[in-house]
Amino acid sequence: MRLPGLVAAGLATPVVIAACFVLAVEAAEWSGRAWWDDTRPRNAAEASAFGRAADLVRLLRRGDHPEQIFPVRGGMIRESPAWLSAVEGAMWTDDGAMIRLLEREGAVLTDAKRRQLACLARDLGRQAQAGYLTQGGGTTCAAGAALAAVRARTGPS
Repeated sequence: MRLPGLVAAGLATPVVIAACFVLAVEAAEWSGRAWWDDTRPRNAAEASAFGRAADLVRLLRRGDHPEQIFPVRGGMIRESPAWLSAVEGAMWTDDGAMIRLLEREGAVLTDAKRRQLACLARDLGRQAQAGYLTQGGGTTCAAGAALAAVRARTGPS
């Protein structure tokens, strides 16, 4: 009597596992994220732009430099520039925490670089970051020029 029950369970197991797998894939797609997409940052610029502090520190300590220009995958961040530095990527986050982290990890932000980044932050509507970078002082920016310069890159410079 037990043999038919074991045979039925043995036949049903692969079907149940396959159904669970299909449901998991459907749930992932329904949530708006494809389960096969790799959303982990590939370099310091992506980690900074995503606001992923632990990944940023790991990648910087692996050898990525905060000023090095890296390729950024299309569609991963708003305005989708193709090439960014980690310091520029920090302008895409919501607060100044990534900028402060980059400074602690060795990024040297001269006054000229701070002004340039403040203009980029303003172009992105990140007033808090612009204020932090200018230390409360004003800087004159041509509207959209800093973002246009970043978008115009065609490779590492």
